Order: sequence, then C-alpha cells, then structure tokens
Amino acid sequence: MTISDILQLSSTIAAFLGLLFLAYQVKHARDEIKRGDLQRRHEAERLRCQATLEYARQTLDTRYQVWPELPDDFNAEAVSRFVRKCIAGTSRANLEAAFGYLGLLETFCIGIDRGIYDIDTADKLYGPRICAVAKNYWNLIEWRRNKTGTSTFYDGLEKVAIDFAVRRSIILAPLGTIQ
Repeated sequence: MTISDILQLSSTIAAFLGLLFLAYQVKHARDEIKRGDLQRRHEAERLRCQATLEYARQTLDTRYQVWPELPDDFNAEAVSRFVRKCIAGTSRANLEAAFGYLGLLETFCIGIDRGIYDIDTADKLYGPRICAVAKNYWNLIEWRRNKTGTSTFYDGLEKVAIDFAVRRSIILAPLGTIQ
C-alpha cells in the first residue's frame, strides 16, 4: 500500500465520518423539532384550558345576577312555565334575563366550537348545564328564531349541547337540527 493509497483511504474514512456526523446532527435537529412541536401543542392545550377556566370565572358574577330571575336549568317543568310566560310577553324583565343568559352561553359555546376554549374542560364545568339549557329552553330558542327570521340564533349552544349529549349519550329531542 502506497502513501497515495493511505491518503485516499484516510480521505474516504474522514468523508464517511463526516457524513455520519452530519446524519447524527440532522437526526438530532429533527428530534428537537418534534420535541418543540410537542411542547407547543401542550402549551396551546394548557392555554385553552386556562382560557376556559378564566371565562367561567369572569362570567360568574353575570351568571349570579341573572340566575335569581331564571328557573333552575335542570327543572324542565319550571323552565317550561318560564318560557311560556316569556313567549306570552308577561314579563319583559324575564325575557331579557333569559336572552342575556342564552347569549352568555352562546358566546361560550362558539368559543368551544372554534377551539378557543377546551371542550373537555368546558364539558366538565358546564356539560350537563348546557345540555339542560338547550333542551329546556328549546321552545324559547325556536320562538326567537321564528320571530326574528334568523335561523342561526343560538346555533353554537345547540351544536355544543349536541356534542356534549353525544359524549354523554343523552337524548336531546327535539335538538339535532344543525346541519
């Protein structure tokens, strides 16, 4: 073996080691990118959960203000009587309280549907309540849609209630008209 052969062999070995080092660096960079993506997804999920809890906390005073004027969301008979009074026009204050409350829930549900708020956290906080409101206030929601000619009033509430109901296997008839 000549000096020229040894130099060529050492050049080839150096090039091979260089390629191995480059391959290692590329793999390491890919692993770091994956780790970074995972951390960003985790942080985005944490921020959605935090936003959900903050919305719940920030709207607590508003909810406490309207709840005395409204029947218990879970008492279908009381809500039905209340809705009949609202539709009959016997109490403007009750109607405004109901629309304010439904609007508050609609805003929250649109945030859930758009991914601003975390659906799992929202379900734990309000799942049964949103299902009960959508079911028990259904006649008032339909009345408002018909009266205004706006078929999209409370679509967010209806959609999220259906999503939560499916998660819980609850039947919300007559809901289910969202397309």
